[in-house]
Amino acid sequence: AGGVDALVHNAGVAAAGITEAFSAEATRAVFEVNVFGPQRVMRAFMPQLRAAGGGVVVWVTSTDAREVMPFLGVYDASKAAQEALAEAWRYELHALGVRTVIVQPGTFPSTAILDKLVAADDPARAAAYGALAAVPEAIVASLRDVVARGEAPDPQRVADLIVAALAPDAPPRMTLDPSGFDGAARVNAVCDEVQRDLLTRVGLGHLLPQGR
Repeated sequence: AGGVDALVHNAGVAAAGITEAFSAEATRAVFEVNVFGPQRVMRAFMPQLRAAGGGVVVWVTSTDAREVMPFLGVYDASKAAQEALAEAWRYELHALGVRTVIVQPGTFPSTAILDKLVAADDPARAAAYGALAAVPEAIVASLRDVVARGEAPDPQRVADLIVAALAPDAPPRMTLDPSGFDGAARVNAVCDEVQRDLLTRVGLGHLLPQGR
């Protein structure tokens, strides 16, 4: 089509288990998709976006980038890293005319996601936690049950939010938590205030996008 107008980082993989039971290799498998992959894609497409002097990059992170749950430590760490990466890219691209929008969906379980879940790969370490070792599997089973009963939130809502994020007047960050808890939104408000004060303090306030 002659160029790139929008880039959406939507690939992701989830993980659940006793955190100690994740080997470095299993941890790396999660970070490969959720962190290293988006960085590779950014480096591949940025020459075109920079040359165009515009466009929009949408990062689909997670409310878990702001909220930490036990048994989801590796996944949450990868999403927190992805969030930090997206934030840094946002400031650096703002001066080049490329917009960045971070989309934070809550839990939208699906069979596809659950079937590709990265599990802890050291059962001996997990067994040392006694009854706690069974909790991650119970969490996944409950999510599968929600999906099987047809009660899972409709993922179309996330797709619609990504489309909305492409609009020129989209805010820098958009959160969609079907649970209604909105803890990530509360953390975002504090982080935004801190980031605004930090960048202003070091003389980089001009890199803050409007609405931040």
